[in-house]
Amino acid sequence: MNRLGEYIRKARIDRGLWHSHVAEIVGVNECSINNWENGHTEPDLRYIPSIISFIGFNPRPVPIETLEKLDWYKWSHGLTYEELGKEMSIHPEQLADWLGGKRNPFRKSLDKIDGFLQRQCESN
Repeated sequence: MNRLGEYIRKARIDRGLWHSHVAEIVGVNECSINNWENGHTEPDLRYIPSIISFIGFNPRPVPIETLEKLDWYKWSHGLTYEELGKEMSIHPEQLADWLGGKRNPFRKSLDKIDGFLQRQCESN
């Protein structure tokens, strides 16, 4: 399985649920679930945490590299750059530049990111 919609479909069918049940659980309408399952659209970032909760696992493996881990964390928690920036006390535009590949963080910033990710792992 490659798309998030495929995981949603499998979890829904395995549990014998209708689109309407999943829509209620995730917080969207039935059309969204249908579109995701059929690959017509991808879920908005804000729905990712409830989708992960519904399917029972995060289908994206945790990467090894620091910036990839941070991007994974952002996606997995459904965070915007603004929300992640607030959590980390880093300007959202700086995060967007780093995660978008426009700029590389300096060593001090990488250490701050590593520390943040380590604290998140310890609290979970």
